[in-house]
Amino acid sequence: EASFLALYIANMTADVPTHPDTYAESYHRGFFANWIKGRAPNQCAAVTHDTPSIGGLVRIGPLVLFMLNAGYDLVECKSEAALHLKLTHPDTHLVKVCFQYIDLIFELIHADDFDQRKNLLARHLKQVAGQQLNPKPVEEWLDNQVVGGIFSTACYITDSWPSVLYLASKYADDSRKALQINAELGGDNVHRGSVLALLLTLVNRDSLDDLFIQLSLSESINQSLNDLFN
Repeated sequence: EASFLALYIANMTADVPTHPDTYAESYHRGFFANWIKGRAPNQCAAVTHDTPSIGGLVRIGPLVLFMLNAGYDLVECKSEAALHLKLTHPDTHLVKVCFQYIDLIFELIHADDFDQRKNLLARHLKQVAGQQLNPKPVEEWLDNQVVGGIFSTACYITDSWPSVLYLASKYADDSRKALQINAELGGDNVHRGSVLALLLTLVNRDSLDDLFIQLSLSESINQSLNDLFN
C-alpha cells in the first residue's frame, strides 16, 4: 500500500510531467484535493457521484493475474483487491462488482475450452443484465441500442460493467472487433476497453502483441513486467 501510494503521488506531482495527459479523471482530482489538505495518503480517496466507475477496475485485473501467478488463492486475491480499490475508489457497490470481475477472471483461467469460456461470459451477463436484455439473444441487439441506449456510455459501473459483459459475450470470438466497436461507441471507452481486452484475451487465449508494440511506452511497460515477474 505504502509503495503504491508513494509511486502514485510522485508520478502525479512530478515537477516535470511524467505523462502527456491534459485530463485528470475525477478520482485523481479528489485524491489530491484531500492530499493537499494534509491527509494521510491512505485516507485521501474521495467519494463523489462517479466513484463507483469502471476506471476502478483497470488496475484490478493485472493485480489479480499477478497474485494468481504467484500462488495466492481466490479469497486472498479478493481481499487484496478490495484494499487496493479503497485507496482510490472507496465504494461498497464497486467492491461487489470487483468481486464479480475477479470471479470471472478466475473461472476463465480454469475453463477447459473456448465454448466453456464463452458460456461463462453469457452466464455472467445474464446475472448482471438478463432482465434488461431478455428476451432477445445478444446477437439480435444493435450495439448502440445496448451501449448508449439501455446502458449509458459513461463511466458509472452500473452501466459500464454490463456493457463490457455484453460486448465480450457478443464478440467472444473476435477480440479486435469487440475492441473496435467499444471504441466507436464512445463514452468512457478507454476504461471499458481495458477491462474488455483482458477478459477477451483470457477467452480466446490469443495475443494482441502487435497492437501492444504500437504503444509509445511499450518498451517501458515490458521492462516493468520483466522486473515484476523475474
